[in-house]
Amino acid sequence: MHFYNRGTGAFVYRNKFISGMSPNEKRITLNFTDSGISIANELGGWVYMKKAAAEGPFEIYTDTKSKIA
Repeated sequence: MHFYNRGTGAFVYRNKFISGMSPNEKRITLNFTDSGISIANELGGWVYMKKAAAEGPFEIYTDTKSKIA
């Protein structure tokens, strides 16, 4: 997971490696429509997501182990 700021601070970006997931796992993992998160791009097994910074924090991992990794 990475933070990427394009200088304007308008969006917060996160990424997740989804290669090898079944279509059902991918659908469940990327079901962010209710949270204001949108898919910016998918490339090489990675999905890049964005959320307007004004809408608040953007966390896709909530457990400590994943946050540290």
